[in-house]
Amino acid sequence: MDFLDYGICYFVTYASKVNGNISRFVRPSRGIRQEDPLYPYLFPLCSNGLSSLLSQAVIRKDITSVKISRCCPRDSCLLFANDTLLFHKATVKESQNIFSILQNYEACSG
Repeated sequence: MDFLDYGICYFVTYASKVNGNISRFVRPSRGIRQEDPLYPYLFPLCSNGLSSLLSQAVIRKDITSVKISRCCPRDSCLLFANDTLLFHKATVKESQNIFSILQNYEACSG
């Protein structure tokens, strides 16, 4: 059974160890920031979701992927470190589709 069936929500908590003593648990109140030690692990996981949404949009022909050179495959985004570059045709319809994808991604990822 899934924990969401019960309406239970698990939150991240942190504790630090100073001079061998473990501090009380602290629940972050501002979300995860780039300085957070978990950030390098979470960005690839979350960006994979965005990449999948963009790939599905290319398959549905909602957005057009770009080919950088003859030797490269077509692509709609580049993900590097904590930066994301999106590529599409400069039309109002494709910009609206990208905006819709980003709203969907925001709703899913928080």
